[in-house]
Amino acid sequence: MFKEMDIETYRSYVKKIVDSLPKLFENIPSNTYIEKIISLSGVETRVMVYYPPTEQTEILPVFVNLHGGGFVVGFAEGDDIFCRLLANEARCVVVNLDYMLAPENPFPGALEECYRLMKWMWKNPGELKIDPQRMGIGGHSAGGNLAASVCLLAKERKEFPIKCQIIDYAPLDLATSPKLKNRIGSTTDVGEKAEDLVELAEKYNGWYLRKKEDGFNPLVSPILAADLTDLPPALIIAAEYDVLFVDDKQLAKRLSAAGVEVQYKLFEGCDHGFTHTGPREAAMDAWMLMAAFLRKYISYARTEESI
Repeated sequence: MFKEMDIETYRSYVKKIVDSLPKLFENIPSNTYIEKIISLSGVETRVMVYYPPTEQTEILPVFVNLHGGGFVVGFAEGDDIFCRLLANEARCVVVNLDYMLAPENPFPGALEECYRLMKWMWKNPGELKIDPQRMGIGGHSAGGNLAASVCLLAKERKEFPIKCQIIDYAPLDLATSPKLKNRIGSTTDVGEKAEDLVELAEKYNGWYLRKKEDGFNPLVSPILAADLTDLPPALIIAAEYDVLFVDDKQLAKRLSAAGVEVQYKLFEGCDHGFTHTGPREAAMDAWMLMAAFLRKYISYARTEESI
């Protein structure tokens, strides 16, 4: 049905589906929260900022969260409860970016906006009471692609450090047809549902890229980067029934071969988007894995073992 929809109709359709889903987690503490509009090179950027319970004067590490949605749908509010969870469990500030969407803003629009936010935080840490020496970035699906690409861009431009990256079931090779990935990568017969997802992925790619050749740009397809050395430690989460798990596994292998610290976890029996839609136990395991990774690489928070 999505094939015949224009972009605004499709966004409304997706939002209704998301709004109708049952809440995956409940009773997540509601802590200090602010919305902020930041002017980044003349572009008004909206962020949702979450703080853990702490003294108002304490300076904390920061993690930038990038929502999913194929680069064309999705909204920061969709990750609200998960950002609260990470802020509490990792004891860090979580900045949830409402980045610009394609096709109105195709590549590299969202990527440059994400990068400018990191640069702004590096130069203006007092605005959010953060430690610019302990910045991490991560995202889910398309957001994971953007996070990986921001790390590549930061390595190239050398304007600020990124201490870690989280890549959650992300499309990392937009040069290869999703249909081809499904044929060579799937270990399970996932049937008609997978075919629909493949067609949707192709449509997303067409909306995001200005031209097909952009898919070969490493900032669009991070696994095509010639040099992956000196990148931040990475947590890569994949789902067994996801047509994109081949991308995630390949990046994990390439990063490890390049000497980058990599933690890779394949969640068996799970589909694309499981961290947001369930099953609940697997989703919670994934979020706790993310929180532990952030505690290890950017947080001052002490574990029970260190007390």
